[in-house]
Amino acid sequence: MRSMLMALMGLAALACDPKPPEATVPDPPASSDPTPPPPTASTPAEAEAGPAPSAMEKTLFVKETQADCEGEGPRKCLQVRDSADGEWTLLYSRIKGFDYQEGFAYELRVRVSSDAHPPADGSSVRYELVKIVSQEKK
Repeated sequence: MRSMLMALMGLAALACDPKPPEATVPDPPASSDPTPPPPTASTPAEAEAGPAPSAMEKTLFVKETQADCEGEGPRKCLQVRDSADGEWTLLYSRIKGFDYQEGFAYELRVRVSSDAHPPADGSSVRYELVKIVSQEKK
């Protein structure tokens, strides 16, 4: 009778224990493939857009004068166009490697790439000078 009472008390203790016994999960088998998985998009927009396009080269014509523009505050921006007879637009970004001199018109070959994680107050487009095709005093 005593052993039956002890068994019942043991069952009652198990029934009152709020913490279930821990289950062990086996480790996944080691992969023999040494290549890491492809990176995943960190935002839904990146997932929809797919991988960032690679850099491309293009010609930019730079006007001999800068124009007033607004960025982080009032400043001067380069005036650029994609063709010799195109319309002038303001370039708010800088061109890495290019030292603009007022009074000179330029034809540049630049590498244009996108920045997947631009600064909050910056452009998502990056420009880098490939070469100065021409520089003419105006």
